Amino acid sequence: MPDRIVREVTLKTLQAAEALTDQADVLRDLGVDHLSQVRTADVLASDAVAANVQAWAKGTAAALGAWDFAGPFAIAPSLVSLFTLSFRTIKKIGLCYGFETNTPAEEIIVLEVFAAASSLYHRDKVRAIHAIDELVAQVHFADIREEQVVAAVRKISRAVGYNLTRRRALANLPALGAIVGGSTNVWLLRDVSWAARNLYARRRLNENR
Repeated sequence: MPDRIVREVTLKTLQAAEALTDQADVLRDLGVDHLSQVRTADVLASDAVAANVQAWAKGTAAALGAWDFAGPFAIAPSLVSLFTLSFRTIKKIGLCYGFETNTPAEEIIVLEVFAAASSLYHRDKVRAIHAIDELVAQVHFADIREEQVVAAVRKISRAVGYNLTRRRALANLPALGAIVGGSTNVWLLRDVSWAARNLYARRRLNENR
């Protein structure tokens, strides 16, 4: 999967995911009026709403496997759909724990979570998670600018492209595409959801100590 395509899709779908991420239903499900109230609410309530987001994402990911009936010809629309769903899921889970996810700094975290989740090996997941912890600990974390988001996209594109190519190799076979592609999508969204839930829950608990 060419790095250039992964970079372009990542930038465009990150923007699309933000447009599709609505706070209203999260606030309604948590029984609060403003996102600021979520940070001091019961974390178990956030866990429950985040679990619902995860379940919806996995169900939608399974449906995306239908793109793969067309084999290689469906790579572009399938990739756009999968990236948009992944970024929306991370952003939505961030909201469940009270984090606004549309600032440049938070968008880099979204990218790093996606990179961590797409990794096939535990050591790579651990390395990516440590990078997120170091980023959050930076004194000037909130001052990160948009151009740094673009740099982050360049940094993760090669690894993400490689990881997703390996995950979806069998989806290029038209006869097996919907079965393998659907299960691969669910596998990725499961990893994406758990990585996001663990990260944002930990951040929430650390800030409330």
